[in-house]
Amino acid sequence: MRNDLEELRAPYRETTIEELLRIIHIDSQNYRPDAVQVAREDLQSRDVSEATDPNVQGLLANLKEAAAFELDQADTPLGTGLKVLCFLLCGLPGMFIAVYQQNQGRKRRAREAWRWVGYG
Repeated sequence: MRNDLEELRAPYRETTIEELLRIIHIDSQNYRPDAVQVAREDLQSRDVSEATDPNVQGLLANLKEAAAFELDQADTPLGTGLKVLCFLLCGLPGMFIAVYQQNQGRKRRAREAWRWVGYG
């Protein structure tokens, strides 16, 4: 068990403070509890105080704002114009629109684009 924790700690030593904060506060559900705990310990070993350091608080606020924006973008519906384009240009151009939306993190738009390509 001790060896596993050491292997887990190794990559975090080179991780930025911003990424550690993202692991702890934003994306913790995507990590094992052990990994989140190791990230917390690494942050403490760097003498970074989340409660009192205004720079860290500002960084954390920015991270939360960015995460909320990404979540909002992922759930935004496809516009009527793009639906029509996907329907009319159901070949490669329509597929390009769907793939582009997916690569931009717009999951709902990508699903809807594929649906309209299929209708065409």
